[in-house]
Amino acid sequence: MQQTFILTKTGKWLWLIEVLFLIYAFYIDELAFIFLALLLLLIDGYKVYQSKRYSISVDREGIWSIHSGREKGLIHWSRVIALKEHGDYIIKLIDKNGKQLLSIDKRVENFLKLLRIIEKNTKPVSSSKNIFCKEISFYWRMPWFAALIVLSGTLIILSIVTKFFLVSLTINLLIYSLALLFIIFIAYHYTRTIYKIRINAKSLTLYYPFYQKTIDFSDIISVDINYTNTEIMTMALSVRLITRTQAQPLQLVRLGIDPLTLSTTLKKYLH
Repeated sequence: MQQTFILTKTGKWLWLIEVLFLIYAFYIDELAFIFLALLLLLIDGYKVYQSKRYSISVDREGIWSIHSGREKGLIHWSRVIALKEHGDYIIKLIDKNGKQLLSIDKRVENFLKLLRIIEKNTKPVSSSKNIFCKEISFYWRMPWFAALIVLSGTLIILSIVTKFFLVSLTINLLIYSLALLFIIFIAYHYTRTIYKIRINAKSLTLYYPFYQKTIDFSDIISVDINYTNTEIMTMALSVRLITRTQAQPLQLVRLGIDPLTLSTTLKKYLH
C-alpha cells in the first residue's frame, strides 16, 4: 500500500503574518505593496517547490520523491543500507557504495512513522566494531574541567554585563537567577547524555560524562530508530533502547555510526 509524507509548505500563522505585512505595506505606499507582494510570491513559490521536492511516497518496493515520480525516482529498499544526517533538517539515504540516493526533510508530516517504515524495509549490514562514541573532545574526556570552564565563563560574562550595563539590584538578581536555571538545565541534560557505548558478549556498557552503567542484553526489550534531542538541544536521529530496568527509554545519539547500522548491530545481540 502506497503512503505519502508531505512537507507542509507554510503554517497558518505564517500566512497570517504575510497578509498583515501586505495590508501594512498597502497603507504606507503602493510601490512598497507591489514590491512586498512580488517578494512574498517568490518566497511562497520556492516553498511550493521545496514541498514537492521533499515530499515522499513509499510502498512495498521502495521509496521515491513525489517531485521525481515513482517511474523515474523509485529507489528499491534493498539499495538502502544507511542514513546520513545533513545539517539540522535533512537526512540522506545511502547505498553500499556511499552514494546518496535520496534526501528527506525531517519536517515532513509523520516523520517518525516514515523512519519506522525505512527501518522495517531496509536490511543494513551490521558493524564488526564493538565500541561506538561521539567525536572525542575535552568536555567528554574531562567533564569536571569542562563544567568548570562553562560555569566560570558564564559568571564572568554576567559580571561584566551587570557591572557596566545594569544598575538595578532586582534586575541583576533576576538575570543571575535565570542564568543559574539555564546552567542547571544544560548540566542536567549533559550528565544524562550517553557519549560512548561498548558491546560486550552478553551486555552493553553505556558511558556518561561522570559514570557508566552496564545493561544485560536480556534486559533490553526492543531497539528501534527514533528522533530526539541532542546534548546541544537540537533534534537528531537516535537509536532507542527500551529496557526492563530503566524507567525511560535510552537514546543513543550520534555515536559515530549511522542509526540504521547501529540498530542492526545491537539487534544481532538480542537473539
